[in-house]
Amino acid sequence: MYFGTVNRMIFSELMKVFLMSLVGLTGMFLLAGLIQEATQKGLSPTQIVMAIPLIIPNTLPFTIPATTLFATCVVYGRMSADSEVLVLRAAGINIYHLLWPALLLGVLTTGTTAALYYDPIPRSQVMLRDQLLKDGENLIYGMIKREGGLRQNNLDFVLFVRDVQGRDLIDVVVKKRRPDRLGYELVARSQTAKIRIRRVKASAGLTENPIAVQEKPRLTAAERFDKRKRTVSTSDRFELVVYMDHCYVDSFRGGTAADLLGQEYTMPLPNSIFGKDPKDRASSQTWRELFENRDELNRELVDLHEEIRQLEADPKESAGPGKTNAEVARDYRIFSIKQFERQIRHIETEIQMRPALSLGCFCFVLIGCPVGIWASRSDYLSVFIICFLPTVFIYYPILLASLNLAKDFKVPVQAAWISDGVVLASSLLLIKWLMKR
Repeated sequence: MYFGTVNRMIFSELMKVFLMSLVGLTGMFLLAGLIQEATQKGLSPTQIVMAIPLIIPNTLPFTIPATTLFATCVVYGRMSADSEVLVLRAAGINIYHLLWPALLLGVLTTGTTAALYYDPIPRSQVMLRDQLLKDGENLIYGMIKREGGLRQNNLDFVLFVRDVQGRDLIDVVVKKRRPDRLGYELVARSQTAKIRIRRVKASAGLTENPIAVQEKPRLTAAERFDKRKRTVSTSDRFELVVYMDHCYVDSFRGGTAADLLGQEYTMPLPNSIFGKDPKDRASSQTWRELFENRDELNRELVDLHEEIRQLEADPKESAGPGKTNAEVARDYRIFSIKQFERQIRHIETEIQMRPALSLGCFCFVLIGCPVGIWASRSDYLSVFIICFLPTVFIYYPILLASLNLAKDFKVPVQAAWISDGVVLASSLLLIKWLMKR
């Protein structure tokens, strides 16, 4: 009864329009994303082609809801414009029965979006960064050749080159910034130089022998916390090493100069080069990892509160050079606790955001059907203007604003569902109004 010939025909039309618009809109998002990546990172054509399969999953959570809304508006708008809805109602078919194909489409798209968020999207972000890291040196060489050096404000050194020939940098100038960033304290010049990327493990040098640990005296609360914070320090770092066979160095601090052989200059690479480590971003963690990391952070936060309590129990005792336990405890309350709480908040917001954004597909279906029938338009442009633009420009701004406020502790994390509630309430009112016509 609910899926007779009419409903199967409606569902077939919905799928045709949905798939056609999904391919088109995803292609537009993909093109924009590739242009941005290629511009910022100087990707080669081979790198762009390899990045396409990894970028597509990240665009689908935004294109699937939009194309779901567009498909329902187009199909039901055309049916209303051709008087098919009127004929079916005159034949005794309840209008609610005509919504079943759209509801099925909404369930399918909601489930697909949720499944993408469960694992494929986070995993694709990790794979995309790993792909960039594998070809990191070529990426840096391309950036230097395109920009004539490296002059990012967050680098300790500034690199200038006249030309890049193969793996050789020609007429190289390396300037080290002063700590206050107001000028330079050292300049090194060389006719040729080479670069390489060095990966520095976050936990390097922190592995200890369990037997030796047992022989050590018990650490203070402050020492245990500092050690644990270094041990769980989030991610590996990457350094750019500039190797000069023969260079001439000027030091502005003492006015000295020297000829040096086999000199290396090392500068930490900022996250803007390869992107932030996915382990540090809630959006790049799988659904299971979100809960595991949240629980781990909560345990760390409980331990931190306990260590602060121990520090405050004997506030006048020295906790290190120039600091008492009370001062260390105060620093932990001001900085460390806020850092832990902010990381936990971001994860909790992400846990709410993913199902809320997935449910948006179903909400868009509910509002697309009555609006399409009411508008009674069969051309794509009219449907786009009447329903698509207003809904998207209301839904997504509310969603993004709610997420940002939730991350800043200004509203509960459940505020991520506000946009769905607004669209759902509007759709129910429209359907009820449509039934009375």
